[in-house]
Amino acid sequence: MLHDEFLFSPQDEDTTGDNRSFIDMAEEVAVSQALHCAATSGDISTIRLLVARGADVNAPDSAGRSVIVSLLLGDSAHNGDIDSLECDLLARTVPPLDTERLEALRFLLELRETTLYTLNAPQAVLHGVTPLGMTAYLNQLEAVRLLLEQSGGLVAVDGMDSHGATPLMYASRDGNADVVRCLLENGARPDLKDVNHYSAMQYATRHPLTLWQCETSLRKHRAKASRVLILFAVP
Repeated sequence: MLHDEFLFSPQDEDTTGDNRSFIDMAEEVAVSQALHCAATSGDISTIRLLVARGADVNAPDSAGRSVIVSLLLGDSAHNGDIDSLECDLLARTVPPLDTERLEALRFLLELRETTLYTLNAPQAVLHGVTPLGMTAYLNQLEAVRLLLEQSGGLVAVDGMDSHGATPLMYASRDGNADVVRCLLENGARPDLKDVNHYSAMQYATRHPLTLWQCETSLRKHRAKASRVLILFAVP
């Protein structure tokens, strides 16, 4: 005969706490995924509401995209596998950064919860490009400026992607002079090299203005370094 302590059914056990935690987790995931939808639409009001309800601004979507990437790419981020899109096609399908999208970007950057990883990590669905590298490539000057100036210094101006390329390399290669100037003004180094041993200056050779910008900046960096060496060399 079975002992009395074994004579109970599963429903006799109090699992309310466990069920509650699973429900809370499900709701949190749903709210965080809804945040990606709102970001894709550039809906700042809904973004604010979802964040207030506990949406995780650092949670990627099912494809691994960050909320910032969903915001900047709009529907282009969800048109199949973006990794298979031609780069020029991507540039043509990305929505313009209107006032609402820029406001949403500023809001996300100013959140204390937004992590360094979210701001700087290479995005696998973008061939390993960083958010700042993507905006530099797409010539989104206002987004570049916001990422650098509204993040409290948390976005690395020389943050390298999976190929060792910096945002300045992308902007220099395509002759995006305004973006190049913004990056250089925020301390980007034109002499860093990617995995192919190319620097931004080498990528800029087809664009005289951009090449001049990089050369001028590099001379300033070297002059500053020389002054520091002289200062420490004085007995």
